Amino acid sequence: MKKILLLAIFASLIYTVSSCNKDTDFLEDADCANVDSATNTYTTNIKNIVDTYCAYSGCHDATTQASGINLSDYSATKNVFENGDGLCTINHGSGCEPMPLNGSKLASDVINDIECWISNGYTE
Repeated sequence: MKKILLLAIFASLIYTVSSCNKDTDFLEDADCANVDSATNTYTTNIKNIVDTYCAYSGCHDATTQASGINLSDYSATKNVFENGDGLCTINHGSGCEPMPLNGSKLASDVINDIECWISNGYTE
C-alpha cells in the first residue's frame, strides 16, 4: 500500500512538473523597488522563508524530500526556482501543485521577496 501511495505521489509530481505553465512569467509581478537586494539574499532572508514554509520535517527537508524535492540548502533551492517549478507552485499557477500543500498561498510580500531574490540573480 505504501508503495502504491509513493507511486501515486511520484506520478502526480511528474504530471505537475510537466504541466506547469512555464510560459507564464511570474517575475513580471515582482515589485523590487522597496526590496533591498543587499539584504534579500538566500542567507539573510530566503533561507528563513524556505525553512519556515517548505523545508521543514516531513516536507521538503533533506531527509523527507517530499515528491523528490529537497529545499534544504542554497544549491537545491536555487535549482528548484531556476527551472520554474518553484515560482509556479508558490504562485498557485495553472497546472501546478499549489504550495504549501493543503495550505493558503504565501503572503504576497513573501512571494515578492522570493521573486526579487530571483530577479537579482539568486544572491547567496
